[in-house]
Amino acid sequence: VCGELFVGNSPAVFEEVVRRVSISADLKFRVYAGCAGWGPGQLEGELDRGDWFTLRASEELVFHDDPYVVWDLLMRQVYEANRLVPHFSKNPELN
Repeated sequence: VCGELFVGNSPAVFEEVVRRVSISADLKFRVYAGCAGWGPGQLEGELDRGDWFTLRASEELVFHDDPYVVWDLLMRQVYEANRLVPHFSKNPELN
């Protein structure tokens, strides 16, 4: 993905990562789970229309000490780069 950041999506890759981490304490890994799917060309079309905000990948965010704040940090970057995007409101009636 960037630098020394890689993505795997199979049990064999996960087992290899765990094996390597057990040998070298310098290696870090984090498991993100979920599922998203697009038909052929669908994602490219959505990106071309501007349906998605994209940000540069960052090891600091992927391995952030508190993964529960990463979404808010990323959204702050989106708001700073796109001043016209409405900001999140704690009142759900305003979202």
